[in-house]
Amino acid sequence: MSFLARIGRRIAATGGPGKAISHLIRVGKVPAGTLIGQDEHGNRYFEDHKQVFGAHRWVDYAAPEWDASQIPSKWHAWMHKMTDEVPSDPQHDWQQSTAEYRPNESGTKNEYVPYSTTPPKIQSWKP
Repeated sequence: MSFLARIGRRIAATGGPGKAISHLIRVGKVPAGTLIGQDEHGNRYFEDHKQVFGAHRWVDYAAPEWDASQIPSKWHAWMHKMTDEVPSDPQHDWQQSTAEYRPNESGTKNEYVPYSTTPPKIQSWKP
């Protein structure tokens, strides 16, 4: 019986059956942890010290089509254990990044395409 109760608590902590199924499909597991904070985009950040190192911090993206570039730089530092200071903590003065957030434009017409500035070493054959 405790097994079913534990599953029920994990589903409730995730945000209900819909969120739990969404996590199960997207990540392959239903995470359970404590809510650490939320950023300006609505992403929620969690931590669970019972998980292995490297998998004990995760983000629940607010956007249905998420991209890793949607994490602000201060939360990126927390996610990758560069710091243990929580960015939403008002006691710490976080240096804001100078660049504004831009979505990843790979695969769109605005994507960055580098060009070569060196002449080719092999010339193409012309009949």
